[in-house]
Amino acid sequence: MIWGEGMPKVVFKKEYYNIKEISEMLGITDVTIRTYFSTGRMRGVKLGNAWYSTQEDIEQFLKMKTEPKNKRKK
Repeated sequence: MIWGEGMPKVVFKKEYYNIKEISEMLGITDVTIRTYFSTGRMRGVKLGNAWYSTQEDIEQFLKMKTEPKNKRKK
């Protein structure tokens, strides 16, 4: 197994998941995740040439995605 594949990287006591791992967790494509990173919908950091996100950032994204939107009053 290649180091870092299938296991999150640990930097400053935080686990960082790469796009492939996030894609498998959430069941969405890596292209969609890259779009979420570049548009700011999901927090991520670029380390070298790869994007990573923490468990906290992934959970925050899921929370935002599942919160009901405010309905406009008539």
